[in-house]
Amino acid sequence: MKLLIVMLFLPLFAIAQTNWKGRYVIAVPDGDTVVLDNGEVVKLIGIICPPSEHAKVKGDALGNKARLLAEELMLSQSVDIIFDPVYGPEGHRDKFGRALAYINLSKGLGKVIANEELLRAGAGFFYDGGKTLELSKLLKNAELEARKKRIGIWANMEQSPVEAAAAAGTNYQEPEPALNLVYIRPTKPIFEGPNVTTAAPPQPPAQRKGHAASLDMADLQETKEPTRKTKPPEPIVVKERRVFASSYDGQKLLELYSTTLSNNLSDYRVSIKDPSGQEVTFVTDYQGIKELAKLMEKGTESQPMLTAVENTVGSLRGEEGTLTISTGKDGGINLHISSTSGSSKVFLSRINALSMQTKIMNARP
Repeated sequence: MKLLIVMLFLPLFAIAQTNWKGRYVIAVPDGDTVVLDNGEVVKLIGIICPPSEHAKVKGDALGNKARLLAEELMLSQSVDIIFDPVYGPEGHRDKFGRALAYINLSKGLGKVIANEELLRAGAGFFYDGGKTLELSKLLKNAELEARKKRIGIWANMEQSPVEAAAAAGTNYQEPEPALNLVYIRPTKPIFEGPNVTTAAPPQPPAQRKGHAASLDMADLQETKEPTRKTKPPEPIVVKERRVFASSYDGQKLLELYSTTLSNNLSDYRVSIKDPSGQEVTFVTDYQGIKELAKLMEKGTESQPMLTAVENTVGSLRGEEGTLTISTGKDGGINLHISSTSGSSKVFLSRINALSMQTKIMNARP
């Protein structure tokens, strides 16, 4: 505990110019709260985890498990802090001074959103604070997956506290932080950062009455922050595209390829192009491509040669959507992509499907 306090205290004299990209997670007090290397405390939005046990704070077993899951996912990792524009006019902090954000980090060859991953693991339940978050649908679907699997908090719970409050005709009250350490954070709202596009932010409100500023840091909280201009983040684009498998069904072209991105990371993609040149893309990693081959093999093995009955074989989740495999005519399969770039379906004959499976399994990371 003493070490954590020191790690939090030291950066307080240099947080006026906050860089939200490429930060490191140095502590995880709770499943939905982390501490960055610059001393900022970040509350993951869209998720509430049970409280974990601390020195004088009584938590519970589920809270401790949630914290361990969050540590495994984020501790000592380089992360990017992404803000949801819904908080823009108010500043992206809660009443305890915590930054309200999504946490984006690398996992395998791709990127994941920690808020979504923790919900999918059953570490907590979805809560939007009464706002329409940009990723509300994504986060709700992640919670739904955990519910169906009965994992984490859902092993013995039918309703979330939010749903229970609504059923009782009351409003859910978000719990206070388990640690007073968050009170040493500045209360000044955040108006600049990745995905924050407030053109002319209002003046930050005065310090709230009754706000606890532990360690006598009130003087620091009143320090004026110098005005600064930030450049919008440059979009990430594909620098190199290496196709290792393709198929044409007479109307649409299916391509599987690996990429090198402008941020020097890489990923794997499945693309369907129609005659007009419209392209729908599914983004995944090397393991996801291998899982695709297994689904294709399952589809060709389960489909009789002389039938056209369509049955869903399985699906994959990627960074920006879902890819579904279903059986098709004459032993072939249908591949359906639904993502942020659109929705499209392509048919692979049995021969092309078998050939593509071989090419996928021979692909190298």
